[in-house]
Amino acid sequence: MADDLARQRTTTTFVRVHGDELSAQAQHEAEKLNDDSIPRDLKARAQAAIKLASEIGGAIDELRTSPQDRGQDRRDGAKLRHWSAEAYRIANSI
Repeated sequence: MADDLARQRTTTTFVRVHGDELSAQAQHEAEKLNDDSIPRDLKARAQAAIKLASEIGGAIDELRTSPQDRGQDRRDGAKLRHWSAEAYRIANSI
C-alpha cells in the first residue's frame, strides 16, 4: 500500500479504509499477545512481536493521515518491508 501511494497507484480513500482495517488488526494482534499467558522462554520474542505490531500499526496510521506525502509514503514503505522481514524472523524462531 505504501509503495502504491508513493507511485500514485492507489487512492486516498482506499488507503484510509483498508489502512484502518490493517492498523486495527495489527493492534488487535498486539493486544492478544499482551493478554495471553506466555511461557517464560517465549516472553522476549512475544514482547518483540508486540512492539513490532505497534510499530506496523503506527506506520499504517501515518499513511492514512498523510497519503499525499510521497516522501513519507516511501519511508513508511521501507519501514514496513523491514518489519515484515522481522516478523517473519520472529515467527520462525518460535
